[in-house]
Amino acid sequence: MDQRPRNAEMGPTAADCPPLHATPRNPDRPTLGGDVAAIAEQLGTPFMPWQRQVADVAMELDPATGLLAYREVDLTTPRQSGKTTLELAVLVHRCRTWARSRALYSAQDRIHARLKWEDDHVATLDRSPFSGEYRVRYQRGDEAIRWHNGSRHGITAPGEKAGHSDVLDLAVVDEAWGLEDSRLEQGLSPTMITRPQPQLWVVSTAGTHRSGYLRGKVDAGRARAGAGARSAVAYFEWSAVEGSDPADPATWWATMPALGHTVTEATIAHEFERLDLADFCRAYLNWWPGEIPADWQVVDEAAWLALADPSSAAVDPVAFAADVTPTARPPPSPSPGSAQTVWVTSKSSITVLVPGGSSAAWSSWPRSGRRAPSWSTRSARRGR
Repeated sequence: MDQRPRNAEMGPTAADCPPLHATPRNPDRPTLGGDVAAIAEQLGTPFMPWQRQVADVAMELDPATGLLAYREVDLTTPRQSGKTTLELAVLVHRCRTWARSRALYSAQDRIHARLKWEDDHVATLDRSPFSGEYRVRYQRGDEAIRWHNGSRHGITAPGEKAGHSDVLDLAVVDEAWGLEDSRLEQGLSPTMITRPQPQLWVVSTAGTHRSGYLRGKVDAGRARAGAGARSAVAYFEWSAVEGSDPADPATWWATMPALGHTVTEATIAHEFERLDLADFCRAYLNWWPGEIPADWQVVDEAAWLALADPSSAAVDPVAFAADVTPTARPPPSPSPGSAQTVWVTSKSSITVLVPGGSSAAWSSWPRSGRRAPSWSTRSARRGR
C-alpha cells in the first residue's frame, strides 16, 4: 500500500524518506495542513517534507461536517527529527484559528514540560510575528500562554489533575515513552468529549520495556496502517525495517526524515561510534528493545558458538586479538598514522600492530592497569 501523500497539490511529499507505517492522505478531504505549515514558516521553522505530510493528513476536514476528521494523531520518529517544531505549529494554529480554545502540552514529567514550554514554545513565539497577540503567565501550577482571543496554551504532566477539570480542545502528549500506563490520557479524554473537534496528539521516539502506554499505540497503529483501515486515529511511524544493518548509512537515510535537512550523515556516524548499539538503535532507528539486534554485526552468533570446544584448556602463552574499524580512534601511539590497529595481549604486555610491520609494546599493562611511561618498538611477527 502506498503510504505517501497522493495529492501533490496539497504540499510536498516525504518521498526522500517515506514512513514505515502511516495513515495515507485522503485526497477527497480538504486539509488545514497548509495553514499549519504557514504558521511554522512564520515561527522561523519551515516544515520539512515529513512534517508537512503529517500535518496534511492530521488536519484533514470531514467534508460532511467541515470539522477535523481525526480525533487522535499518534506519531513516532527518531530523535532530533523536528517533533517540537510540528507540535508547536499545531498548538499555535489551534489557539489562533479558533478563539477561546484550550490546549495543553505534556511531557514525561512537569519539569520537562515546563522547560520545553518555556524554552521552546514561549521563546520561539517571542521571536515571531505573533509576539503581540498574547501574554505569558509563569505562575507555577498555572503556566499558560494567554492569547488575546481567549485561547490558552498551558502545560500538564502525568499524575496531575490539571487536565481533569478543564474543557480541552487539544492535548499534546510528548515523550510518551515515559508513560507506563494510560492514566494521563484517562484524565484528558473526558475533558474533550463535549468539544466539536478535539485532538489528542501522542508523540515520541521508541520506548523501553516499561513503555506500556506507547507500545499499545504503536501496535494498534501498525495494525491499522497494515490493513488499510480507516478510523478517527491517524498513525505515523518513521523507523528502520527490522533486520536492517544499523551501521549502514543507507539504513539511516531510509529511516531518519530529518537527515539531509537539519541533521548530517557525519553527525549520525559520530553518534554510532559514541553510543552503545542498543542506545543508537532506539534513538536514531526508532527501534524497540525486541527489534534491536544482538551485537553480532561481523561474525554471526550461531557460527561463533559452533566453534566452541568445551574440552580445550588454556595454556601459556595466552593471546587475545581485537580488530577495529579504520575510522575508530586508535590508542596513543608514537606514530600518528597507526590506523587499523590490532592489540595482541599476553600475560605481560600489549602489542599494538600497525600497517607496515612495526609495532609498539607496553610492558605489564594488563597487570598494572596503566600504560608504561616508555615505548619500545620492534618488528611484528605473524602468529603472535
